[in-house]
Amino acid sequence: MKAMVAEYADSEHVTTHHIQRKYLMKHHLSPRKGWSVWIAHYNSVNAPMLWFASPFLVLPDRTVARRRDRRATYYNGHAGTQIIGQLLIHVVRSPHPRLARMFQFHLPAKQAIFRIWPPNAFGLKWPAGTISDASASYISDAVKEFMIRSGQRSSM
Repeated sequence: MKAMVAEYADSEHVTTHHIQRKYLMKHHLSPRKGWSVWIAHYNSVNAPMLWFASPFLVLPDRTVARRRDRRATYYNGHAGTQIIGQLLIHVVRSPHPRLARMFQFHLPAKQAIFRIWPPNAFGLKWPAGTISDASASYISDAVKEFMIRSGQRSSM
């Protein structure tokens, strides 16, 4: 929920549809599909990263083929990373549910990040490993880098 409010810092990057926002606020339920949430223990050594957002646009190939201008005029997905104390929270929301679920982060030994939404049958020992500034940066950029490599977005 906090990500939906923080995205208004740059109003052109608002990606959470008002109907989704109203549903979450009215029902106080977790998102149905298209969202993934990860958490990690983070202890900043250099400058702390407090909030990083990457809005993106996911379109079917046939829609992209019809567009003359490939730049995004709106966004329908979002990857956001937020730090609260020593807790790193990374959220991906996409109109393509598989995109939100598919990420696996490859971190150095003794560093860990856990997907907590959608839930799974695994428990976790907290903290299992503290991530570094470099790993926090890697996590926050992962979706953007994936979209650039795969050509899945018009613009970010």
